[in-house]
Amino acid sequence: MESQINMGDQNTQQIGENPVNQPVPIPEKPRINYLMIGLVVLICFVIFGVGGYYLGKQNQNKTPDNGNILPTPIVTSPPKATVSPTNIPTTQPTTVKSVSQSITLNVAAIGGGIKIDGYDFTFTFNKEPSDSVTILKRDENEYKNYQGFPQGALDKGLIIKHGDIELEISPTFEGVGTAIINRLNTVIINNNKLTDSSIFRLKEKEVMGSQNSQGGSDYTTQYSENPEVCKAFNPDNGPTVPACISSGLQVFLRGDHALWIHCSAEDDRAIWCDNIVKNLSVSASKYTN
Repeated sequence: MESQINMGDQNTQQIGENPVNQPVPIPEKPRINYLMIGLVVLICFVIFGVGGYYLGKQNQNKTPDNGNILPTPIVTSPPKATVSPTNIPTTQPTTVKSVSQSITLNVAAIGGGIKIDGYDFTFTFNKEPSDSVTILKRDENEYKNYQGFPQGALDKGLIIKHGDIELEISPTFEGVGTAIINRLNTVIINNNKLTDSSIFRLKEKEVMGSQNSQGGSDYTTQYSENPEVCKAFNPDNGPTVPACISSGLQVFLRGDHALWIHCSAEDDRAIWCDNIVKNLSVSASKYTN
């Protein structure tokens, strides 16, 4: 019983030892180190200041002398198209398209015969648009003494003109003689619409006894380099001539008709005449007035 009382006194004493009004300790807030913050800010200012000064120096060195800094234009190039080698465009020479033209002439067969016949000769050929065509007319003195001359058959031939080059084509009704060729010919034209024979272009100045003293070129189907054909010019086994022509400078057509064709040019300038002869076609029929 006594021990219980003593325990109670001890508790009472312990309670009494804790004063009721003793203050509770409050934990202190951490102090902000303003010195450290200031030091960090100062270091940042120094770093950015030095960096800005260095970049400014670099830009100043790139600035033109006048001090004006011009903005650099940004040029963007379009994407390059891939072109395969087979599709690479090539420059083609300009070509002039030719046109076809047909002209009919009323021609009288004035020749060695007594009878005078008239014919319609239709010439069809290709020419350039700027080329001109002139129809040649007979002079009155050529036919006034011929009785029974077909009335109206006064055409003689035609001239096709290309710049300063002229190609004359005339029907002819007789061929005379033979002639020596001083040099061999190398220009051969084939026109199956006109004749079955090859057509040779000869320089007229190389044909002995030629009727045209102004030069130029003539066309004929009577050219030969055969010594047997040309033996008339080397009698008594004399020197063999290079080549010869027989029956005159004529282009014989299918049938009984022939043409005299003369180009005013030679060599490469006569190629235009060659092209006309290559595509020329001719038809002839009896003329009735």
